[in-house]
Amino acid sequence: MKSRVLLAASAAALLMPAAGMAAGSHTLNVTAVVDGTCTFDSLSSPMDFGTIDPTSAAPATATAAVNFHCSTGTPYTVTLQGVGSYSLTGAVSAASLPYSAAITGGDTGFGAGMTGAAQTVNVGASIAVADFQNAAADSYTGTLILDVSP
Repeated sequence: MKSRVLLAASAAALLMPAAGMAAGSHTLNVTAVVDGTCTFDSLSSPMDFGTIDPTSAAPATATAAVNFHCSTGTPYTVTLQGVGSYSLTGAVSAASLPYSAAITGGDTGFGAGMTGAAQTVNVGASIAVADFQNAAADSYTGTLILDVSP
């Protein structure tokens, strides 16, 4: 019994810091990286030329405002895929109806964050009078693709 008490006292003495022993410290250098990211608020948006009167003397026009968000301070550029000349395809006739499109504002800037007010890019499109005057009567559809990159 005496040896057990002596053994327990010895073990306790080893666990207690002795006077003159110093505790150590260690610094952890903590880091994080937040990606510069941009995303459109929706996968698609309408851009409608409406009903075109083939006797009109003015080009048919359409506009769209597309919202997106970018990480705070991230520089962004919005571009249209293609080279500016595009076409719609008739549902019945499979005829082609050419048009031009361009970004008319908001294509560059710096992100304001992923929540709150969105950035907006404006896109304009036009069908020349000569292109719709002799076009087949039909419903025409197509896609125009925007890209946003940080």
